[in-house]
Amino acid sequence: MTDRRTFLTGLALASIAAPAAAQTLVCTASPFAVALAEYRSARAVFDRSMHLPDADACTLAGNASDDAFERMLLAPASSIADIATKLEIALVEYEGCDFDEKRLAIIAKDVRRLAGEA
Repeated sequence: MTDRRTFLTGLALASIAAPAAAQTLVCTASPFAVALAEYRSARAVFDRSMHLPDADACTLAGNASDDAFERMLLAPASSIADIATKLEIALVEYEGCDFDEKRLAIIAKDVRRLAGEA
């Protein structure tokens, strides 16, 4: 009887603790993850607007996407994977666009910081 009671008590506590842990994980998104999500959202709006006849709406969506891209670049990368994401977006989604030295310097700063050279 005691073993069953211990098991059921543990099971009940686990059902309470698991959602609490999940909420904690949701609240600890890195600044880069937040900026990346905002960029992806803005980019999706821009991609959809390219098929609209309203050029002004497309321009506004493009500007919002570019602004979100800049914020994503400026957000500190917390891993090499974050840096790879920045480079992939620059190389794939901005292919043929001007990617100046200032933007490369931002990514280089992330690499140095993660390498411990800050």
